[in-house]
Amino acid sequence: MIEKPFVPEWAVSCLVDDETFGAAYDGQSGERRAWLKKLIAQIFEMSGPVRTSEAFAGADWRTGFSSRTVSATPDYVAVVLGADCTSASQAVAAALPAVLSGARNVCLVRVGEEGGACDAVLAGMELCGMETVLAMNEAEAVRFIEYLAGFGRGALVVRAGAEAGGALVAQAARACGNMRLWLDQPATRIGVWGADSDWDFETLAWAHPDVAFELWNAQDKADGFAPRAGEFEDFLAQGYDAVFVSQELAEQALSRSGLVLCPGQEGCWAWLDLRPENFRVSGLALSVVSE
Repeated sequence: MIEKPFVPEWAVSCLVDDETFGAAYDGQSGERRAWLKKLIAQIFEMSGPVRTSEAFAGADWRTGFSSRTVSATPDYVAVVLGADCTSASQAVAAALPAVLSGARNVCLVRVGEEGGACDAVLAGMELCGMETVLAMNEAEAVRFIEYLAGFGRGALVVRAGAEAGGALVAQAARACGNMRLWLDQPATRIGVWGADSDWDFETLAWAHPDVAFELWNAQDKADGFAPRAGEFEDFLAQGYDAVFVSQELAEQALSRSGLVLCPGQEGCWAWLDLRPENFRVSGLALSVVSE
């Protein structure tokens, strides 16, 4: 039996070559690369790589039945970024859990009208070990996902708005019965609590270039950050994708916001639904205990 290639012949031309990877890496300053390395180190420390390819567990229960479970790395994990995901930090936070999952085949697909890859995003892929990156239009991305449906049991991570390829890609994935789907759009609104904190606004703007920032109660204005005023409770009630607050306010903010980042984390990000172990394929067998 001839094993199917992970990247089909028709898609080979979509692969990003080493020269383009190198140019993207060289195009980022040492400071920018340091931020990406910091983000990668933090995700690695919090999640770590999956170290077992397959694990079994069993139990005989006092009520008269047995359970047997199996957990294994998937055949593949594919990460799809829409044209609206230009944040290197958000892209790395989506891609690295896939790299750490232990899957034999891992790739990232950049979707856009011209199939181009944002340099900062591509530099992040170079740093986090995502070696297979494809630049595709929407039709090609859908075709590739349909191809993966026959490749085995796998997982698909989509970070794209509906109008940036997310809807078509998700529809294709849902039509595949053996593909698990994690769907979300890139962050669009971030709140920054400006009182009593010294923020690195330049890094914030670089890390999230297409985000609408709102800066609350700051003494000085910052270019590209819409000024707001109000109480901290008003700030937390805005429903931001993430908030940046002082370390003293982090615990209070965490009760109202899923992602809270403090000074020194301006170039970092995390997707709470993406952890390497979440991609594992699992099964459960139940039986009656023989007497």
